[in-house]
Amino acid sequence: MAATGDEIDAQRCPHCGAALAKAGRRAVVGRPLSECISCGGVVLRQGASEWALLGAAQRLDLVAHHALWALAVGVVALPVYFVAAKALERPWRPLNAAICLAAGIALAGGWMGSRLALTIRRSQRRMRDPMYLAKLVQHELAEPRR
Repeated sequence: MAATGDEIDAQRCPHCGAALAKAGRRAVVGRPLSECISCGGVVLRQGASEWALLGAAQRLDLVAHHALWALAVGVVALPVYFVAAKALERPWRPLNAAICLAAGIALAGGWMGSRLALTIRRSQRRMRDPMYLAKLVQHELAEPRR
């Protein structure tokens, strides 16, 4: 299947034509502007936006994505408990399994929550920089503050 013009533009610098990193499929919180390694020109990163520029639905989607990953990773604690109980030749106990499952989900939730919080804090710090905000306004990614 041939690539469309939009896909080619998303993978090449508009200034010099150098290859760029492939854009992600889902929206992420990050710098929407980057520099081309070859020419130093400002390039728009598709799918990247600052937290303050995301709509409520996009924010909810991002939080739900992190929560689902935390659940998926946390559930792994249950098979680990079963393997450990079998290896130690201990009887399987539903209470212990529930505690192990809850602990796994809590640990994974804390890990994913802290990653999201750090990403949001970095985004908020970037948005407080007037020069960075001016670049976003210049490239029509943000509206000027009044």
